[in-house]
Amino acid sequence: MRVPLRRYLAYSYRDMSDADLKHLLAFLESPPGKRYVSAYVASLGAGFDAMGRRCGEQLGESLRELAQAQLDVPRVGPPPRPSRHRLRSSRLLDGSSRAVKNARSSRQIASIWSPADGRS
Repeated sequence: MRVPLRRYLAYSYRDMSDADLKHLLAFLESPPGKRYVSAYVASLGAGFDAMGRRCGEQLGESLRELAQAQLDVPRVGPPPRPSRHRLRSSRLLDGSSRAVKNARSSRQIASIWSPADGRS
């Protein structure tokens, strides 16, 4: 941690003369300089806390909206109800697929299936 910080500070203060750096160091080591550093660090901390809180609130709101949108997705329709029509079990057992293949008209194919109560 110290090496990257030293590189950052060396780059930040690269245009300052040695005399200016000595004055700055003397100020930072003095009681007013120490108060300045404490206030500066506290203000940075408060700013980062506020940004983190705001970011968390916005992220939470976005996730809430996404979850609500997923719950509100309209359904395509009710699930299909079971058909009242069934294959005639005797034809099914006798090979209705063979009967369909051998049928010569749509009326013959339609006769393979009928409503359960016998009405068409």
